[in-house]
Amino acid sequence: DEVGLALVDEAFASLRQMLRDVRRGNPELKGVIRSSVAVLVDHAHRQEAHFRFIARERVGGTIAVRTAIGHGLELFERELATDLARLPRADAWSTDDLRIMANLIVTTMVSTAEAVIDAPPERPDIERQIVHTVEQQLRMIVVGAANWRSRD
Repeated sequence: DEVGLALVDEAFASLRQMLRDVRRGNPELKGVIRSSVAVLVDHAHRQEAHFRFIARERVGGTIAVRTAIGHGLELFERELATDLARLPRADAWSTDDLRIMANLIVTTMVSTAEAVIDAPPERPDIERQIVHTVEQQLRMIVVGAANWRSRD
């Protein structure tokens, strides 16, 4: 379990930092989406063994490893919700809605990483389609959120 926990921590820590840097260095939302997806895809390729481990252990691992993975994803969501709160018109969203939007984005990114590492390397067209689809999904989430008004 200690090795597994170290793998989880290592995989999430560097990816969280890279995505945080993308969000802070990119004033345009479309650019943030495209850059974040590019960082995720690159990181999934470079850390494929870690991502395969996380994908497998997220549902089938020991309780300690599943908990660590859940905690890593929760940290992603909290950091993203904090950044989302800084967006224009975010004052129309409740804290719970910010958390839910962050969860939608993180869940979409996790599915994307899993799809990227499962795509056959000899078929770059499949990866291009995965990237196109996730960018569209993320834009849809953001557009929907931009028009969302929280209920009290």
